[in-house]
Amino acid sequence: MNLPVLRILDANFNRAREALRVVEDYARFVLDDDALCGALKQLRHDLATATSRWIDTALLTRDTPGDVGTATKTQTEFRREDTAAVVVAAGKRLGEALRTIEEYLKTVSPQDAAAVESVRYRFYDLEKCKDEFANFSAVYFSNSDYRQVPDTLSNVNLFKAVLNTYFDQHIVFDKNQQFFLQYFQ
Repeated sequence: MNLPVLRILDANFNRAREALRVVEDYARFVLDDDALCGALKQLRHDLATATSRWIDTALLTRDTPGDVGTATKTQTEFRREDTAAVVVAAGKRLGEALRTIEEYLKTVSPQDAAAVESVRYRFYDLEKCKDEFANFSAVYFSNSDYRQVPDTLSNVNLFKAVLNTYFDQHIVFDKNQQFFLQYFQ
């Protein structure tokens, strides 16, 4: 395998693992979703298995000081609106990295490329499942003080936030919980 392809694989192996870890930590610590966290962890391990033949060789080609892309930055990569924006950006990076790995592995190992493709599609399924039937809520505070309504607040506590804000209550929030339904045809 040629040096540029190994460098591309190395960069994207790292990008995919890092993005998966960001999404997995969001599921674990923000959503407190054991099932999603476990599924993401399994994806991370499956990716490691699918790319294991190439990781060590690709790592040997790493040249961070000589990589012209490390100095290229955009304004948006230094700012995220909230934790949801962090996980969305990580999910996009993950999909892009997996696609890149898949395409370049096709040149040397169609079997490994197919395994990475499977990981990519499974991630898309997880991403879709969480968005498909999530409850949507919106609240407007005339004083524009939304500190009581962080982006991680679930519907379980939304009414309590309204009461605390408008009626000077001090109701303690319950543990944030989210329930997702799957629709089967």
